[in-house]
Amino acid sequence: MADETSISFAKDDTIIVEESLASVAEKLAKGGYVRFERAGEVVMVNAAAVRYLRTLRQAQGGR
Repeated sequence: MADETSISFAKDDTIIVEESLASVAEKLAKGGYVRFERAGEVVMVNAAAVRYLRTLRQAQGGR
């Protein structure tokens, strides 16, 4: 299974991207709009709008 990270925004909007948490965090730290892939399509994310990140592998493993 490839690494997946959940990116959450205000008002509980969430997308899942096919990258590790560390990679997503590094890209978002640069600011501006960041390009990610999810389900075979490209999405652009405004780094300033991100509320929090979560790795799905850890979330599925319990506490």
